[in-house]
Amino acid sequence: MKKTLFIVALSLVEMSTAWSSNVETNVLKNDTEPVSKKETKLNVSKSTGCKIRYHYFPNMQAYYDLKEKVYYFQENGQWYTSDILPTNYGGYSIFKNEKVQITDYDGDNPETMIKIHSKKFPYNSKGRIKRPAENMIGNDFETEQIAIN
Repeated sequence: MKKTLFIVALSLVEMSTAWSSNVETNVLKNDTEPVSKKETKLNVSKSTGCKIRYHYFPNMQAYYDLKEKVYYFQENGQWYTSDILPTNYGGYSIFKNEKVQITDYDGDNPETMIKIHSKKFPYNSKGRIKRPAENMIGNDFETEQIAIN
């Protein structure tokens, strides 16, 4: 029985190691060129004129890029991009918890806006905070769609 449990545990460790080595994580650099991706349709905020390209997660202080389909997150003071969240965010559900549309920035480096967004959209562990209607997901009455490359 102990031998079987050891073999199962060893195979699980090997599977998780193989899985984590296949996950692409990039350190952000200012000199990187964006990779051309399939055309994505983004909404445009009528109040600011910016494309709604990012979702911000106040409790993680992280962003999701709708155009590039990657997360921007911090680890030990360094910003990274990845197509999935790292394991230290363990079990975080991006569908259940709060996310906010960023309507005031549509550039390529959302991490430069973290001080503004963390102050504008503070994390509240006791529940959701009332946000401006324009910043809430699904409120398309303030936006129009455009296609980008």
